Amino acid sequence: MIQRRDHLNFSRHDWRRTQRFALIGLTLHGPYFYQGFRVIDATFGASRTAEMASKKTLAGQLTLFPVYCAAFFAYMGLLEGKSAERCIQKVKESYMPTYIGGSVFWPVANMINFMCIPSTGRVAYVSGAGLLWNSFLSWSNSKYGQSTRTMINASSTR
Repeated sequence: MIQRRDHLNFSRHDWRRTQRFALIGLTLHGPYFYQGFRVIDATFGASRTAEMASKKTLAGQLTLFPVYCAAFFAYMGLLEGKSAERCIQKVKESYMPTYIGGSVFWPVANMINFMCIPSTGRVAYVSGAGLLWNSFLSWSNSKYGQSTRTMINASSTR
């Protein structure tokens, strides 16, 4: 994930953050998108044409992804020990930049997925794309924490 590298010194790596991302992948991301894409495939069929890939991509982007963005930041906030109020604030602050970033990244990744990758290879392909996306999510999630710490530090010095 995106964390400052100090000459590959893993003792400074935030292992708790890595654990939180792994837990979200196991309990939210994987099951949610597995079921969601099953519904999309059942709705639109198995064709790998550009037209069908466009329909599937649009369906996922408009139905699955918006809910996932909000769920991700709320769930991550809970795992970080934040109050419900702080989790809601985190969703409000992080949702749009993340949704916009995902609206650039995922349609391209999903068009390739639906047009070029056979169904047996989609999990591996999406997992690889997900590593890149998780780096962005990690950065986006830590950016919220940075702005909050800055506000807290500024208010405590007054």
